[in-house]
Amino acid sequence: MGVYNFQSENSVNKMLNKFDAAIPRRMYWNNDIPSAASCPECGATLEKESHVYLLLVKEGAEVTPFITGNNDGSFCPKCPVVVLDKDGFSQKTILGVSKSEHFMVAGIVDIDSIPEDKEHIPLGEDNNPIPLVEFLPSPGVNKNRGIRTEKIGRNDPCPCGSGKKYKSCHGQNA
Repeated sequence: MGVYNFQSENSVNKMLNKFDAAIPRRMYWNNDIPSAASCPECGATLEKESHVYLLLVKEGAEVTPFITGNNDGSFCPKCPVVVLDKDGFSQKTILGVSKSEHFMVAGIVDIDSIPEDKEHIPLGEDNNPIPLVEFLPSPGVNKNRGIRTEKIGRNDPCPCGSGKKYKSCHGQNA
């Protein structure tokens, strides 16, 4: 697994990151949605930001974990949504681990939650587990193809997570 200088990584993240890595989000691939510039759930303009991710790369029967920091994620300022650049992650996988293009992003690593006294211990060791924030399931989306498989009813909860009915939230203009 990749090892970082966590002290400098932590200070950079705390100063620059607008989006908290500790908040669970729904993940979409940019090539599975109509516009990579807009949130697939609420239509808000996405904002690119650098974070640390855990990738699981499959080569044959073996799965290798790989940690990478990059700016291939675009975050919604209104919804708990992140849209990842599939080609960007694919390139990181090929450069960092293997020639395999079979991979998944397991979640965002919350670097800020690593205690200072454990920053010198490699992530994944018994005394320093990876602070992984897994992605939330995307409502009505088939993970493999990114297509809506179920219709949202007017009285169903809005998929943006607001707690409002769809008809009173994002379904007003639908």
